[in-house]
Amino acid sequence: MVRNTNKIKKDTDIERSDYSGLSVIIPAAGMGRRMKSYGPKGLISLNGPSVLERQIKIIWKIYPKADITIVAGFQADLISERIRKKYEVRIVRNTDYQETNVARSIFLGLQSCVNKHALIVYGDLVFNSVALRGLVDGESKVVVDTKKNIRDEEVGVLFNKEGVTNFSYAIDKKWCQIAYLANREMKLFEDISSKKECERWFGYEVFNEIIEQGGSFLPVEQRGMKIAEIDTPRDLRHAIEVAMTTT
Repeated sequence: MVRNTNKIKKDTDIERSDYSGLSVIIPAAGMGRRMKSYGPKGLISLNGPSVLERQIKIIWKIYPKADITIVAGFQADLISERIRKKYEVRIVRNTDYQETNVARSIFLGLQSCVNKHALIVYGDLVFNSVALRGLVDGESKVVVDTKKNIRDEEVGVLFNKEGVTNFSYAIDKKWCQIAYLANREMKLFEDISSKKECERWFGYEVFNEIIEQGGSFLPVEQRGMKIAEIDTPRDLRHAIEVAMTTT
């Protein structure tokens, strides 16, 4: 069963919170070889604001005062220059971005925060505000897509009424690269991704290991969600269409 957060009454304390106790980690260190000529994917302009700027605005709209950390690598100085002068966010550098993968970047982001729960939002995603609503309460969650918003070749997710059972390719239901880590799963992610042998892992590989070690994730499909991932130049048209929708 897929949870839809729009159907569930929110916890009163969470609703009234300013979310200053929430960490948001945006891994944006990768070079993106097919997009290298565009510079960092997070700085690509979408008829105005860049991908990262748009993410920051939506995050703070839904979770005011959340503590945002961007993990930069490829052209990190440029990301820092363009983002830090406009927004009070933290920039952490993955200096080994060419030899490591996104799991390492998320680990570095988690190491920089002092909060006990975190929202993970990949730095090459373009989405509307619906995609992030209602995630920050209770158990750990991952945002999933069954409506073909995410390309067929991306990582899929299997789940049942108990929760997510596996992340893998060649699965019709897709993971949207947005996840909420509650206390237990956040600690497991840190423990697993801190190991040298896991530095080249993708994020979903860490999630699979978390499940193996007894952690759990609730699948959430957001009604009305619009989302696009920028992986190749041909993705830009769809990303711009999503960006032009109401945030």
